Amino acid sequence: MAIRLIDIPSLGRRLANLMAGPSSADPDQHDAGLDAYLRMGGNCLHLHGEGGETHSRRAAGAWLNRHQLRSEFFVCTQICHDAWDEVKGVAVNRFDGAAVQVDIAADLELTRTDHLDLVYLDDSPDRAFEPVLDAIAHARQRGMVRAFGVRNWSPQRIRAADAYLRASGQPGIAAIVTTELSLARSTAPLWPGYIPFDDEMRGLAIEMEFAVFAHLDDFTIGQHFWGGRRPTERATRMGCTMATPVE
Repeated sequence: MAIRLIDIPSLGRRLANLMAGPSSADPDQHDAGLDAYLRMGGNCLHLHGEGGETHSRRAAGAWLNRHQLRSEFFVCTQICHDAWDEVKGVAVNRFDGAAVQVDIAADLELTRTDHLDLVYLDDSPDRAFEPVLDAIAHARQRGMVRAFGVRNWSPQRIRAADAYLRASGQPGIAAIVTTELSLARSTAPLWPGYIPFDDEMRGLAIEMEFAVFAHLDDFTIGQHFWGGRRPTERATRMGCTMATPVE
């Protein structure tokens, strides 16, 4: 199977329509999986690292450097993911400038690269976005980040954030990440409370010429199990992200 390449104007790149998402569930298979993805013509990596996981980012970065492919590959990471306070048993909101700095630095160090092509984050509507965007702008000015995207931001917040960036002389938002468009037939967001990719969001993406990435994970292609008495102990999350042109 050959992967199709799509011109993405907002990112200034020609990207594969299928983005590989290495998982730490079966760490010995990273190289084989990335080798197969490269043979199919892929050139994009989505490195998530939710919950503090680091192995998949280290392995992907090592693979890129070992094969001298960093300049050919587009690397995307999610930043500012909520943490969990084990003592209090509550989520920790990390929608702030300090988390932006910490996560970008960590991703660069783990992947052993000098820049990330795209970083994106979920919104926290009850918090001001200016400190977050200022921290991202600072990282871009230093060459650490090339582009910025959003997931679970309302159209109103997206417009306001994009206007703020441009008013300060920065490039605007380049991409929207959604969990809907990878489904055979989209009917609702994957998780309760997620912002739907409805007609208003679709119109916004077309108007502002955003790239749209549709996240695909075990909820659409199934949970894969590899032996053992209790397969839940050996679950492998096969993930990827599809670059989706919006028409």
